[in-house]
Amino acid sequence: MTKPCEACGKFTILSRYCGATVCEDCGHHNGLARCYCGWAASGGNGRDELVEMGEVIGDDEPPGVE
Repeated sequence: MTKPCEACGKFTILSRYCGATVCEDCGHHNGLARCYCGWAASGGNGRDELVEMGEVIGDDEPPGVE
């Protein structure tokens, strides 16, 4: 079952890539402000924003770890 997009009201699908419910038309990720796939509601790079907030993504090591 798909949910309508929070941004434009069109249809959404579950993305196999990032696991988010994504609008087929506008790309909005329902319920998220940013995503590790790179999408961000702000228009910036969601992955970079998450890293700046201290998130560790994939094989990235936390700051100070060698």
